[in-house]
Amino acid sequence: MFRREVRFMKKKIMSALSSLAILALPLTAGAQQALPTITARSGSLDQGAVTSILGKVATFALGIIGGVAVIMILYAAFLFVTSQGGESTTKARKTLTWGIIGVVVAILSYALINFVSSFFAS
Repeated sequence: MFRREVRFMKKKIMSALSSLAILALPLTAGAQQALPTITARSGSLDQGAVTSILGKVATFALGIIGGVAVIMILYAAFLFVTSQGGESTTKARKTLTWGIIGVVVAILSYALINFVSSFFAS
């Protein structure tokens, strides 16, 4: 009887996560922005265009990294719920720890990129 309830909860959690992923899919449309053109001026590239492109690429990559980290945190929560106090809790704790580290790294990297690009954007 208890295993049937656990299976039901697993199905419910997975359907909720997949629904959330489908609903979040239109948010990726914000990435459809036109990039500035790189033009050559007397044999060198325009510094503003290059920093703009690098900033957008870094922002996109950090968005992907942050998204993967959040998915890892959700997966760890799923492992905690389904572990039933067994050995899986250590795996869930490790996954949660690395997911939180991933989110922190993504946030700090984004802050560092904005800080450095503010010097070159003059």
